[in-house]
Amino acid sequence: MELGEIDDAARAGRAGPAREPSPPQAADEPGGARHEGAGQWWLLAALVWAALVALTGVLVAGQRLADYRAGVRDEIDERLAGALHDIEVSFRQWAALPFTVARLPAVVDFLRHGHGPVAPAASQDEVVLQRRRLIGQAEVPAMSSWLFHFTREFEVRQALVVNRAGVVLADSAFAAGQRDVIGNHVGDRAAVIDALRAGRGSMFSVGATSDGGGDFSFAARVEDAAGTGLGVLVFAVGSEALARLFSGRKGGIVVLTDAEGVIVAGNQPALMLARLPLPAQVDGAPGAWRGPRGGAVTSGGAHGAAAGPGAVPGGTPPGWIATDYRLGAETLPALRIDDRLHLARGADLPGHPYRLWVVEAFDREVELLFDAINVALLALLAGWSLLWLTWRGRERDRLVHHTRRELLDMIASLPLALFRYRIGPGGRPEFGFVGGDTRRIFGLDADQLQAEPQRPWRALGLDPLRPPAATRVVQIAADGRDRWIAVESRVSRDVDGAELHDGYWLDVTDRRSAVRRFDAAFEHAPIAFFFFDLDAGIQRSNPAARRLFGAEGATALNGLFPWRPPLSPLVQPDGITSEDHVASRGLARLESGGALRFDWVHTRLDGGSFAASAALLRVGEEGQFFCILDDISARKQSEDALRAASQAALEATRAKSAFLANMSHEIRTPMNAIIGMTRLALMDENLPARPREQVGKANRAAHDLLGLLDDVLDMSKIEAGRLELERVPFAPRELVEQTLDLVAVAAERKGLALRASLPADLPARLLGDPTRLRQVLVNLVSNAVKFTERGSVTLGLEFGPVRAGERLMRGWVRDTGIGMSGEQIARLFQPFVQGDSSTTRRYGGSGLGLSICRALVERMGGTIRAESVPGQGSCFHFDAQLGVVAQTDEAGGSAPAALTSESGSASATMPSTPAPLRERGWEPSVERVARMSGLAMWAEPDALPAEGAARPAETPGPARAPEPRPLPDLSGLRVLLVDDSPVNLEVARELLRHAGVEVLTAEGGAAALALLDADTRFDCVLMDCQMPDIDGYEVTRAIRARPALAGLPVVAMTAGVLDDDRERALAAGMDDHLGKPLDVPRLYAMVGRWGRQGRQG
Repeated sequence: MELGEIDDAARAGRAGPAREPSPPQAADEPGGARHEGAGQWWLLAALVWAALVALTGVLVAGQRLADYRAGVRDEIDERLAGALHDIEVSFRQWAALPFTVARLPAVVDFLRHGHGPVAPAASQDEVVLQRRRLIGQAEVPAMSSWLFHFTREFEVRQALVVNRAGVVLADSAFAAGQRDVIGNHVGDRAAVIDALRAGRGSMFSVGATSDGGGDFSFAARVEDAAGTGLGVLVFAVGSEALARLFSGRKGGIVVLTDAEGVIVAGNQPALMLARLPLPAQVDGAPGAWRGPRGGAVTSGGAHGAAAGPGAVPGGTPPGWIATDYRLGAETLPALRIDDRLHLARGADLPGHPYRLWVVEAFDREVELLFDAINVALLALLAGWSLLWLTWRGRERDRLVHHTRRELLDMIASLPLALFRYRIGPGGRPEFGFVGGDTRRIFGLDADQLQAEPQRPWRALGLDPLRPPAATRVVQIAADGRDRWIAVESRVSRDVDGAELHDGYWLDVTDRRSAVRRFDAAFEHAPIAFFFFDLDAGIQRSNPAARRLFGAEGATALNGLFPWRPPLSPLVQPDGITSEDHVASRGLARLESGGALRFDWVHTRLDGGSFAASAALLRVGEEGQFFCILDDISARKQSEDALRAASQAALEATRAKSAFLANMSHEIRTPMNAIIGMTRLALMDENLPARPREQVGKANRAAHDLLGLLDDVLDMSKIEAGRLELERVPFAPRELVEQTLDLVAVAAERKGLALRASLPADLPARLLGDPTRLRQVLVNLVSNAVKFTERGSVTLGLEFGPVRAGERLMRGWVRDTGIGMSGEQIARLFQPFVQGDSSTTRRYGGSGLGLSICRALVERMGGTIRAESVPGQGSCFHFDAQLGVVAQTDEAGGSAPAALTSESGSASATMPSTPAPLRERGWEPSVERVARMSGLAMWAEPDALPAEGAARPAETPGPARAPEPRPLPDLSGLRVLLVDDSPVNLEVARELLRHAGVEVLTAEGGAAALALLDADTRFDCVLMDCQMPDIDGYEVTRAIRARPALAGLPVVAMTAGVLDDDRERALAAGMDDHLGKPLDVPRLYAMVGRWGRQGRQG
């Protein structure tokens, strides 16, 4: 709303409402309540009008329907009367014709001479003979011709002369050459009976006395002069003659029914012989009528002799239902035809047993209803429109008043003052309106300004007759301090030519102070700031920005674009042009106040470049931005140096991993020969005790060296972040038993009690990595055995509650050994560090075992720590998060909570030698544990190597000769060994021959392929992978490419035991993986499994 709309109110109130607005509650609540009440009254008026229109519509529609129905009834009655008259006249004429002809002498004389029999024929044959006799008489054909003449003259279908016995003597059909009924008996027909008895008769028949069509028969008695009945003259009128009376009657249904309601004629041929479901009463008696002489006679049925009395050839037409219709006080018969209401009006045909019906549908009822509804709707809409327009006008007036009041209130709350200043044609100024806080600006209220209109302009130092049309900022002194006032107005003229200035005064003192502060910060900031426009380039920059770009002068950067030369290179370091970068970032679509941050490379005006971090903020009009630019060249250099160092470290780690993998392969190859040969020597039952002891020590030393190598590989894998854990179901009880099995021999040799403390609710199965858990347990228990000279070692497990499908397992290993100091515990879990150097010299070891344990436990979501008292023993605690197996979290059995193995009685509670590991697929970490288990099966070394635990330097006692384990029976299997090392071939060949395997060897891949091409009868192939001529991977691919060898099992037998080695072997088509040095039980198990499978294949 413009100021002009409130000018009058302002003049009247002298800007009072603007200066002292009433509280919104006081002003709005009563008006709001009145408005709500008014709205309810308008709604009530609309509802009343709707009800009035509805009631009027119902009454009008009802009256129009009543008038329409009465008109239909009157129209039907009129049509019924006309049709009844026409049919009555026709029937009267047809009935009079036989009565008149029957009095002619020719008919009377013909019957008086008695040409026919006095009784009907007894059979059809007699009928035929009788017809022949009659036709043979000249009078019969002559009479038939005479009758034929009448039928043509009066359009009668057939004429018959019947004697008193009911036998037909003459028939016009005979003269017409049509089928006649001469000699037939018709005395049982209703028309004949009625004529002989009452003088006249009629009936409707189908097919019996005609050529198959339906006709009306009118009969008259033939009498002599004395009144004696001689016979009957019958004229049959075809129904088509009557149909001509109905053919011109269109629009509705007009039918003639007999006494039983059967349609015998009408304007609807499809309804012939159907039963009309309406009352068939004629003259008060259903099925009967009064003859012309007062005697009661029957109608003979709707179909005469053809159907027999009372028979009905057809039923009610489908969809026709009789009903009643009430029209005023009168109840009329009606029909519902296909769900449409039809009014039916009927009248008896005088003197005949027939009833005429006229049926007419109420076709225009729906149309009338719709017309009434449309008129009602128009009236309703017209009334509602008038109500709405009235309400809208009043609402507009209310809104104008409310808006005017709100505008005055809003002006009073603004931090500026609005005015309308009028300079009349004579130069006389006055304020038409003043609103806002003029006292804060000028120290004057609105009344004072109205009284002295020139005073504010003089205070501003402006001409009272020429207020500024553009924005002016003027300094004035008010309330004892300087203030800055902005003034602006828009000039127009009113109808009498006076100048109107609509404008404002605004105190901008605080804003100017803020601008000064921003300018100071902008100019002295150590970070580069500048404003730029997408079309005009840099508009303003601070000194830091000019220094950053090497520019001199306040306007040196003005007009330059930050993303174009000379302030940016054509192409950014990522290879994308600077222009494309700007286009892709969508600066033009950045919302006002939104920020965009990114890194950028700029160039100085002297050609140098620097990396910068830019933050863009959209300000002001479209395409205007404020940029904060920070030089991050030093940070980028540090990041590049750090990235290079990280890459170098990564390369070093990779080189170390590759070196360790290569060294592992190179060490394992000769170690396979050492362990294999010593194993073969120990398998010799004739080896003396002293050499057996020496060979056993050499075998154990080789295993110790292999364990040290495995520790180094595990530590390297941990440092490289390549250690992965599996998550499979396992049994905690079996894990404890396997751990104690592996260290039982060493504990028994030292006379230590080996115990396991398990809870009564030990879970049957959990989810985790059983191999790595076993590695932790074996490490801790074997360390405890190693550092304990007497007493016991106890392994315990406890379990927390199930939470979110996880269960915390707490484990501990307690010994009665040498113990540790606090300083030793602080260094305990560091790689390559043991408690002290004396411990290392005495007990040996790499110092990696506990570091590996810590890494594994942490990967399992747990921690590990140690408690110890020097001279009394140590206790290691660890925990791990394990998954819960669905529906199997139950006690692990009814075994006692503690398993104990004491020296000298180990066999009573726990086997002194380990139980065989269950056969399972190859796993890098399982192999080492299984190898140690296998060593204990075949020999009892002085100390059992475990993860990170070396063999003691001193042996407590002499080694005893091992009790050889029975060899598996692999006889009958035929195996091909492929290796480029003769020593490795010999070791594997001899080990397999001890088990009864037939072994053939091939030195190199080419020899293996040649042998397989010559002989394919092998059950399994043990394949070395690293061979100089053709490596094992290529040999395996060649085997798989040969159809005859495609199913031959191939097992990798290699010194490469890392995960990558196994995956590469399986990818080449090998079936399994066996590491070197060979684990003999595992070798036998794998050859047995794959060899038998290959034989079956």
